[in-house]
Amino acid sequence: MNSSPIVSFEGGEGSGKTTQFDLLCQHLDKAGVSYLACREPGGTEISEEIREVLLRRREMKMCLWTELLLYEASRAQTIFERVKPAIKAGLLVLLDRFSDSSTAYQGYGRGIDLPQVSVLNQVATQGIVPVKTLYFDVDPVQGLTRGCKGGRDRIESEGIQFHQRVRMGYLEMAAKEPNRFLILNGHDPIEVVHAQVVSEVEQLLER
Repeated sequence: MNSSPIVSFEGGEGSGKTTQFDLLCQHLDKAGVSYLACREPGGTEISEEIREVLLRRREMKMCLWTELLLYEASRAQTIFERVKPAIKAGLLVLLDRFSDSSTAYQGYGRGIDLPQVSVLNQVATQGIVPVKTLYFDVDPVQGLTRGCKGGRDRIESEGIQFHQRVRMGYLEMAAKEPNRFLILNGHDPIEVVHAQVVSEVEQLLER
């Protein structure tokens, strides 16, 4: 069992996930709440270097397994270097993507066997599971249109069918774990979604 609240933010491209993540961090800063915030892939020097390889467009021929293992490697380093010490210190931990992303993108999206993805997730996370996962749901066509105005990275450049499979994966995971997942409408106004996020996190901190 985790000794401190861990909240992950998940969603497809252009879902508003990272915007809401940043807004929550600003809210917590103003409220004087101590927390750790990490993004995936990234969060450490090693993980950020892996992120650069994973997202650059010239790597379009990357093997599916190479992609999954690189995400897991980045995750394992972040767990070791930042998340576990934060848990030990009793901090609120906020994760902009976590293991559910690998299940959605590499499992459902790429078609890698889900049990195999699950095993690698377990290894990389050392069994750490968020107490709450906020999933920001958007139609992939609209999400890609509004979220990639500055140019698309390697993952964003995949075809619409890939992104539709990713969304289906998230919705299936949420249906299987309704107590952990909270589905938020990524098409709602930013301030409306922000209020929902703040309310959920404040309830967790009060427990």
